[in-house]
Amino acid sequence: MSRKMGAYHIADVKTQEGYELEFQHSYLNPEERRSRNVFYQKLVWVVDGTRRKRDKIQFQRAIEQSAVETVDATRRKTDLIQFKRPRDDAIDINLPSMKIRRLDFPEECRLLQEWHDSNALVFFDFQDTKEMEQSVLWFLFPKLATDETYVMPFSRQEFIKAHNENTFDEIVNNTIFPRHEEIKRTLHDVIQMEQQTKEHHPTTGDSWINQGLYYKRRR
Repeated sequence: MSRKMGAYHIADVKTQEGYELEFQHSYLNPEERRSRNVFYQKLVWVVDGTRRKRDKIQFQRAIEQSAVETVDATRRKTDLIQFKRPRDDAIDINLPSMKIRRLDFPEECRLLQEWHDSNALVFFDFQDTKEMEQSVLWFLFPKLATDETYVMPFSRQEFIKAHNENTFDEIVNNTIFPRHEEIKRTLHDVIQMEQQTKEHHPTTGDSWINQGLYYKRRR
């Protein structure tokens, strides 16, 4: 139990690195969630993705309609501007080898609607039945200045191991935060590029952001 600003909060688990792990299986009032985000300096949410019947289905669909975020900066900028059609083949949300994905229709997934504005670390747990080596959580990158939503698969085994062996700080500082910063820089560069284009060509109309984020459309 911790006390701060006259309020009491009880985290499910506190690690030796100082992380407070909250395993959320029931509905949580947004105000209470924001209060806990402020209360704890190192908070990690593990959200049950099976609480509602349609959450996993909606998330699966969001992944199928997403775009892979590349590592190379030049290719990444191109990826951000170009419209990418939804994949024809189904994507297994439990596949651990997948990369960062930009979700083009996060508003159609209730879980993402509820958690996308979080500044804390959020992992969705769909409790797949695969072997531990193949089982994954889905990490939701903290809120960005735009409405963009990015997720990344994260090995369940590595998640548990990192907290048991006190190496989660290393993962956060060397992997999660750097990738989050890369995304923010890319968005900043693209926005600047769009503004410059608009200044030089005022008749071209609104940027892709104002047109609905990367020209979203259905087939």
